Amino acid sequence: MPRDLFRRSLLMVALPILLLFAIATWFFFDRHWDTVQRRLISSATGELAFLVRAYEAGGLPADVAILLERTTEVRCAPAAKPPNASEPELWSQFSVTALDQAIARSLPRVPHRTVGQFGTDLHVLFDTARGPLDCRLPLKRVATTTTFVFLAWVLGTALFVLGLSAFFLWKQVVPIRRLAGAMDAFGKGEDLGAIQERGADEIRRAARAFERMKARIQRQVRRRTEMLAAISHDLRTPLSRMRIEVEMLGDSTDKEGLRQDIADMERMIQGYLDFARDQVAEPTGAIDIVALVRSVAETFRYDQVAVTSDLGGPLQLRLRPEALRRALVNVIGNGLRHGKHCWISLVKTADFVLIMIDDDGPGIPENRRTDVFRPFVRLDESRNSATGGVGLGLTIARDIALTHGGDIVVDTAPSGGARFILSLPL
Repeated sequence: MPRDLFRRSLLMVALPILLLFAIATWFFFDRHWDTVQRRLISSATGELAFLVRAYEAGGLPADVAILLERTTEVRCAPAAKPPNASEPELWSQFSVTALDQAIARSLPRVPHRTVGQFGTDLHVLFDTARGPLDCRLPLKRVATTTTFVFLAWVLGTALFVLGLSAFFLWKQVVPIRRLAGAMDAFGKGEDLGAIQERGADEIRRAARAFERMKARIQRQVRRRTEMLAAISHDLRTPLSRMRIEVEMLGDSTDKEGLRQDIADMERMIQGYLDFARDQVAEPTGAIDIVALVRSVAETFRYDQVAVTSDLGGPLQLRLRPEALRRALVNVIGNGLRHGKHCWISLVKTADFVLIMIDDDGPGIPENRRTDVFRPFVRLDESRNSATGGVGLGLTIARDIALTHGGDIVVDTAPSGGARFILSLPL
């Protein structure tokens, strides 16, 4: 069965029509061909047999010959050589074969062969005891064109009905495809605007339900972002007072530790705000993914990051460029934090573009590979800010990949370090 709705619906319409056409054609051939065609061939065969037997008996009386000439279209005459005739037309081949079989049954002792067609007449050559006899009869005496006229009308009507059905089915399927495209784009962080309600009532209700769902999700994201912005404002105020109070403590053994704690809290708040800010939809556009990756690699030292591409040239994808740039910077920065070099390769599959980022660091244990994407989780448990961030870089990177309809997974690089595979749908 086809997988798409249009071809399935068209198949449900086409199968009954084709079945009806096959049954009607079989019934017509069974009745019309067996009745009309058999009677035509029987009549022509009887006349041919009569004339051949009369010729072998010495000919017909003059008055009988004149009567036959006026009442029948079959003409027979001695033939010194076979007439120059062409092969019978394709549509009359079945009738000619049936005529040969009927003549063989009526004149079993007289060899014959159908020479072919000459104009609108059919030539049958008999090898009689008195010599060759060429009998000519109109092709319409043994073949009827009503069969093919019927087939042409039925087939033409069936094709017209199928075309009309396909048109109306397509008009119903297009709104469903448009709705599916809008849902897929929204899942990738792209808003195509309000969907025009078209098609059947069920499709219109589905479009309205999707618009309501989209509005609720967007409202929830805005409220969360606004809430986090308010929390950051409220938290930064006491942190500023704490910083001032620490500076007023004078010389104390705990002063440097308090400074470090305040700095860590500010960095965590800033990281949390950055994480929330990425939830706000950035406008998407057609971006060359190869050029974007190369531009990100150029922001690091030239000997730290190498880029290779198997895409065969530029490849345009609809992306949020700044968000994806930040995801790549986070992943590459994480690799360089634990290693000295990174290698980026781009590979195209049937449905995705894979951006594989390898480093030469110590790698990530298999039982911790899901933890690296959890917010505020660091594999390095030390509190020294020089050894890492606050544990949001990879979380933000994966969130950006998910909003584009892709994902990030961790594997082992050929160098023994970590391999981050970022997939983006085509």
